[in-house]
Amino acid sequence: MALWLPSQQRGLRGSLARLTVPTLVIWGGADRINSVANGQALVAVQPSARLVIVPGAGHNVQEEAPRAVADAILCHAGAVPAQPGTRPAA
Repeated sequence: MALWLPSQQRGLRGSLARLTVPTLVIWGGADRINSVANGQALVAVQPSARLVIVPGAGHNVQEEAPRAVADAILCHAGAVPAQPGTRPAA
């Protein structure tokens, strides 16, 4: 993500806009390397993205707040419908 802003000039913005898969973006609310505004800009160009901001967590949100990250992933995974043929028949 540190390359997010410069990469806009290389077409990343258009590539993200074309993604149709539900995407979860987890961001540390106290990230001093990439501000929350960068996370908001990221999800703004991808219609299928959802931003979860973890208050008090910094750049290593997965290490600083593992429970919050796990909960966000589990919630996201439960909200995404399975694609046909991806689950074994009962």
